[in-house]
Amino acid sequence: MRTVQFAVAALLLVAPSAVALAQSNPPDPGKTAPTGVTQQQALYDAGVAGYSMMSGLTKEKDGSWMGEGNKGGSESRFSVDPSGKVTPTP
Repeated sequence: MRTVQFAVAALLLVAPSAVALAQSNPPDPGKTAPTGVTQQQALYDAGVAGYSMMSGLTKEKDGSWMGEGNKGGSESRFSVDPSGKVTPTP
């Protein structure tokens, strides 16, 4: 039941940003793309990568996000790089 509540809360958290992303204009090729992802985007990307019950999300100087969450039934740390790629960390 707690997992379902977390999933609903996570969807409510990221749904507005997903709608905003879907309605955004494509990037202008003459401008550089913004670097990094927001905290909401990092949470969303980690969720898509299979993490749940995420906590301790902090932004690093290089623009990546570090956090902890459950994946495959165990607690593990992960990072989300500025492009949105999620990787497990020791």
